[in-house]
Amino acid sequence: MEDADEGDAIWLTTALAVLDHVEGIAEMGLRHVLDVLSRDFALSLSRRETKLIRREVGRPGPELDLGITRDSSVEEIRDVVLSLLRVSVEYHLALHH
Repeated sequence: MEDADEGDAIWLTTALAVLDHVEGIAEMGLRHVLDVLSRDFALSLSRRETKLIRREVGRPGPELDLGITRDSSVEEIRDVVLSLLRVSVEYHLALHH
């Protein structure tokens, strides 16, 4: 987003394309990131970008519950972390290829 030229929303269209085919923790994480961007970078986003995020993401809220607790096993934590890493890599590859 920060590297995009003004009016260039490829970062957002790419994120939304990735969002269309991920699920579970990956989907929740990406929705959360877009929600935070729409709130914290509201002055930097175009009105079109903000509307597109709201339409596609809705308002998931400020908290992201990954389901990790003090009692979570190493395997449960690993699965959450890997899911978030996979969606990050998928976004990066889609954006740059």
